[in-house]
Amino acid sequence: MKISTLKEQPHLFQQTLKLIESSFGYEKENSFYNDFYPLMNKKNHEHLYIMFDQDRVIAHIGTLTKKIQLTNNTYLFTMFGGIAVSKKYRGKGLFKKLFNHALAESKNEQAFYLLWSDKVELYQQFGFYPCGELKNFSKKPTPSDFKKENFINLNSHDQKSVKDLYSSSNEIRPMRSKEDWHELFEMNSVDLFIRRNEDNQIKNYFCMGKGQDLTGIIHEFGKAEESMLNHGDLWTIDKFDLPFTTLNAFSMKVGPLFNQFIKDYVDMEVIEIEKKVKFKFEGETFNLEIDDFLSGIFGPGRFNELSIPYLYIPGVISI
Repeated sequence: MKISTLKEQPHLFQQTLKLIESSFGYEKENSFYNDFYPLMNKKNHEHLYIMFDQDRVIAHIGTLTKKIQLTNNTYLFTMFGGIAVSKKYRGKGLFKKLFNHALAESKNEQAFYLLWSDKVELYQQFGFYPCGELKNFSKKPTPSDFKKENFINLNSHDQKSVKDLYSSSNEIRPMRSKEDWHELFEMNSVDLFIRRNEDNQIKNYFCMGKGQDLTGIIHEFGKAEESMLNHGDLWTIDKFDLPFTTLNAFSMKVGPLFNQFIKDYVDMEVIEIEKKVKFKFEGETFNLEIDDFLSGIFGPGRFNELSIPYLYIPGVISI
């Protein structure tokens, strides 16, 4: 069994994609490559880890690293996705070996790591704990003047309007480079809806669905509005006077620069962090289990004393 990357083994890309789509039950009309283009495109192949035996791909784990800016500091965080192991090779410890390899390759100056999975107990073995808060408001008949458009047809002025709406959000969102925006505009599996004013200027936007992923779910927007619920379920940290269910947004593992990140984010000093977290806040010292600490910072059940923006990861890159 060998471990490599798709950059080093490009001839194994189609076989790897087939393994992922089979593991995720992908329908023929959909494409994991299209739905998860930021992860799977060629520029990221050096971060797509595979295990193979005589040119037979056995397992895959992909990573995608993005940036968050707080005050004057920029922090890296890495996400894991496209996790798949061939049925014939499950239960042999190969996933653990490959995942530990991917973690080791991804720990350069990271503030934290994220993944999305309902296999909570499995990933707790690797130091991941469910946290992050999303409110799910279900679709309902609501007057709406949002119209479906296409990223590719937006002129440069409209593109700038969408970018400005994204960056002016009250939440903490991942930074987007020119290349990141280009990737989004190229993703034809994402539905774009836009609200314009009388002068045809964009006032708000949202993204819904991602091919077979996040079907019928609004997972990115300029600013959340109730009228969006006419089109699909809305995942947001905003509050409306409507019934909602609370979701864990992601599972998180702390990275080497996590303490510094928390200092900038919360103005809190983390003294020690392992299974328990010892920290100082407003002159007092506290000890908490790590899962309670992460939920207290990122939600659900955020500490009442905190009035900081929430961390929001748009669905386009939630791999």
